[in-house]
Amino acid sequence: MKHYHKNPRQITEKQFSQLQSWLEEFGDLSGIVHNVKTDEIIGGNQRAEAMHFMNGTKPTIEHTYRKPTRTGTVAEGYFTYKGERINYRRVDWTAKKSEKATIIAAQNLSRRCFAMEISPAYCAVILQRFADAFPDEEIELIK
Repeated sequence: MKHYHKNPRQITEKQFSQLQSWLEEFGDLSGIVHNVKTDEIIGGNQRAEAMHFMNGTKPTIEHTYRKPTRTGTVAEGYFTYKGERINYRRVDWTAKKSEKATIIAAQNLSRRCFAMEISPAYCAVILQRFADAFPDEEIELIK
């Protein structure tokens, strides 16, 4: 399992230290989402790093689906961190769906997201889908 190479969230050393402190105090508040198709973490990159899951730690799988659920989930389970269970969800998504989830997550968390696409036709599709999903948001196309 490796970091998602297009993760829009970058944090400073101080923010990373604060994240570790919060994890120590509150535990994980959301879980880790891992795309098996790309072997990248889609949700929880910084938390996975802070809890040292990137060093080969394997999750305990409690349920495996014969075929992906409607949201693409193929397995569910947990990691154990200092005696606490951290939710884990394995999905089977295309790279495009992973990117879409990243953009939506950034939007829903009020984070800044920069997305790039080289195909002008696909850019138009992406912009229209975003405008349809978030009609009150301003979209800036940078050429």
